[in-house]
Amino acid sequence: MNQAPLGEILARFLRVLEEAGVEYMLVGSVASSVHGEPRSTQDFDIVIEKSITALEQLLASLDPEVYYFDPSTARQAYRRSSQFNVLDMEQVWKFDIIFQRGDAWSRSAFSRRIEGEFSGVKMTVLSPEDSILSKLQWAEKMGGSERQLRDVAGIVQVRSEDLDYDYLDEWLARLGVEDMWAQIGAERESR
Repeated sequence: MNQAPLGEILARFLRVLEEAGVEYMLVGSVASSVHGEPRSTQDFDIVIEKSITALEQLLASLDPEVYYFDPSTARQAYRRSSQFNVLDMEQVWKFDIIFQRGDAWSRSAFSRRIEGEFSGVKMTVLSPEDSILSKLQWAEKMGGSERQLRDVAGIVQVRSEDLDYDYLDEWLARLGVEDMWAQIGAERESR
């Protein structure tokens, strides 16, 4: 089996989401690569709208000859507001499908998603500010993860001129991740 280019694997799955009418955004390492320094990824993290209709449309649209998924697990993940996996069996690639959480920041981040490009594929992606906030939350949960903090530093380095620092300041405080932000030397005084 020949591995298709990463862009082709992603584009095929995004077509399924778009044809099913499912609102989505790429997050994780793809989002930080779009906005900052590129890095490799082991899977694609995709947040979708939390709607039973969207879930059922997605499940009905996935070709079981191409994608492996467990509908029961997907529905349980919906009820728990968590995530489930879809595996591309032809390319042995994993998609983590994450339901949009209902908290204020998650709603804000989903409403602020933007167009981006990764591996030649146009997609909807987490904004640079929200990617920073997400990575800082993960860094905190993981006890100061160097990888997450490097991703944040890469976004700041590439996008420092056009970041919405007022938005960042508000959510850094509300999410309680100011200390993580300070660790990468991105305090407001350094701008």
